Amino acid sequence: TMNKLQSRNSLWFDDAYVQPQDGTFTSAPMQLSYSRLQSMATAYAMDDGTYFTPTEKTNLRNDIVNAMDWMYANWYNTSLIPLNELPTFANPYPFPDGLAWYDMTISIPTIISSILTLMGNEFTSTQVDNYTSAILYYNTDLEYAGTRGNTLMLGGNLAEKCLLFALVGALRHDETYLLEARDKSSTLFTYAVPYPNPKDTTSGDGGFYTDGSYIQHVGLPYLGNYGYVLVNSITKMLTLISGTPWEVRDPNVVNMANW
Repeated sequence: TMNKLQSRNSLWFDDAYVQPQDGTFTSAPMQLSYSRLQSMATAYAMDDGTYFTPTEKTNLRNDIVNAMDWMYANWYNTSLIPLNELPTFANPYPFPDGLAWYDMTISIPTIISSILTLMGNEFTSTQVDNYTSAILYYNTDLEYAGTRGNTLMLGGNLAEKCLLFALVGALRHDETYLLEARDKSSTLFTYAVPYPNPKDTTSGDGGFYTDGSYIQHVGLPYLGNYGYVLVNSITKMLTLISGTPWEVRDPNVVNMANW
């Protein structure tokens, strides 16, 4: 049950948010809250009057919008964590779970973008700008985990970031992000170069190979994970920008038909 008390410290009673300064912060409760809001937004967008009365649907809409505002005001925003302390793959502080860089730069931003897309005009332009500004705060560079110079995004992670930037560009009506998503996705459409040595991380690439396999993290078969994520994210991005001035023009995109 959603916690709707004015004095609430979390959106659900089983969530457990902890301030970064406490040294035990984990991004998982935030990710869970946004996932639940995404489920609510999906129900709202898909309902044709079969499941909700007009009053119930209005109440659902208000609960989602109010919850998104609360999350922005209290948690996922541009002030929770100083820019020089943002989590990265190599340095997850102040997040001891080690996965916060992914939650804060990819998972939560993608969920927020999905909620905004599903709800359409139910959010004001100011709200959209606020939420997407928080996304961009944690994503100053599409190609990296967080800021430039941190872990380089490859394969499935790069595909997720391309989709995210395309969504943000559409939501903000800013072609800068759409063009960046389109252009940076080109590396994903070419076949990977085999590693000369499985332990050599300086040459060769992760990605799809001509035999249909998918390799990432230096020699590990990841077709059911990163391979799936790559195809799933890129097909969504291609669908989003197809027929627009920002559609992919890279001729290598036809390689996807063989994956």
